[in-house]
Amino acid sequence: MRKLNWPKTLGPLCNSIKSQNFGRRLYLIILDNSQYWVKLQIKAINSEYEKMLQNELMVYELFKQQQQPDQGFLLDAILFDVQDLPISTENFLKKGLLVPHVEPLFLNQTDMMSLDRVIRIMKLSLDVVEKLHQSGWIHGDLKREHFRFQQQQAYLIDFEQTQKIEGGLGLKTLNATPRYMAPELFHQSAKSIQTDLYALGIVWLEWITQSRIAAKSYQEWAVLHCQQLEINLPDRFSCLHPVFEKILAKAKGQRFSNIYQIKQALSDYV
Repeated sequence: MRKLNWPKTLGPLCNSIKSQNFGRRLYLIILDNSQYWVKLQIKAINSEYEKMLQNELMVYELFKQQQQPDQGFLLDAILFDVQDLPISTENFLKKGLLVPHVEPLFLNQTDMMSLDRVIRIMKLSLDVVEKLHQSGWIHGDLKREHFRFQQQQAYLIDFEQTQKIEGGLGLKTLNATPRYMAPELFHQSAKSIQTDLYALGIVWLEWITQSRIAAKSYQEWAVLHCQQLEINLPDRFSCLHPVFEKILAKAKGQRFSNIYQIKQALSDYV
């Protein structure tokens, strides 16, 4: 395992109070003149959070073994021994994760963007999710901040909910972020390629409209996604409405079933 030149301190915590209460610790540090995120988990506080980080560590190890140089969707993350950190580590899981900090893919606002530019960014996000699916995995928790951009390529981060498409490895709980949950997940259906696509559709919708869909409770999120979601695009992007209707279809059988279909639909506009 690579020897790391850790700073003398990890600095302040960067994650929410809620996740801190579940034992998660997230720091942003400078290492070898570059910024990295450090992700750790305290033991015996929340078993689900422990399982999620252990799942992510396992998935990273497997991804690195199978990933082809020209088909990458991973940043150069590092798994490390927590005992090497410059803090007391006796209460942490033995392994931690170090991920390079790079800019978000969906960083810029769309109000001054051309249709071509918007579609190029959409296609970058499709490319990286397609690479993951072609490797036999679903992400399971796609959201805007999980798409990153470096050297003209998109990357994915946060694989805590990632699982094999055909069963077997990965976390099988229905944990997900309600904002991005496909309607069938509220009815206890399993995650799938199409639940990833629905989540990507919500990411696109909020980015293009520069607004956030809103609900106050899990029940309200269920009603919104299953019954009330509206697709109101800015006039200059209204031509994309059929694509959004299909990626955000409430019925799974009416939704796009794979990335290729979405790319074909977008090709009509470029």
